[in-house]
Amino acid sequence: MEALFALFLLAGTPEQGSPWQSLLGRWTGQGTLMNQPVEASLHFERTLGDRFVRLTYVARTPDGQPMFSGEGLYRCCVAEAFAGRWADSAGHLYIVEGHFDGGTLETVWGNPAIENGRSTYAPTSAGALRVVDRVRRDDGWAAFAEIEYVRASDH
Repeated sequence: MEALFALFLLAGTPEQGSPWQSLLGRWTGQGTLMNQPVEASLHFERTLGDRFVRLTYVARTPDGQPMFSGEGLYRCCVAEAFAGRWADSAGHLYIVEGHFDGGTLETVWGNPAIENGRSTYAPTSAGALRVVDRVRRDDGWAAFAEIEYVRASDH
């Protein structure tokens, strides 16, 4: 319990000007996941007393069939770097470490027994968000998802 309370005290909130601020809200996009066309949504929201950011991700086939989903919970705003957890519909539970490089969110995630990956959330000059997910292979990093998102009108 003391460790949980200490974690609560260390966690910050996504203040105005925080790199998280530009990501908060709903995003929708199209791209590829595992070499298949996909329509996807992201939702970044404050949670747990504004001390964390939750990311909800849903990917569907173009005809609306569920393909993959996941949720991340990130302790935000202590510094430009953060830590968190990711769970998904494939049954994976990963540790996530990340940081902001300018306005770009870069994460490294994984479990050595399963796989290790990294994800990049980069704003474009047109106001979109380009997300590339990569997994570590013997010969380097291989992209398995590339999706470009725009802000959803219902945020």
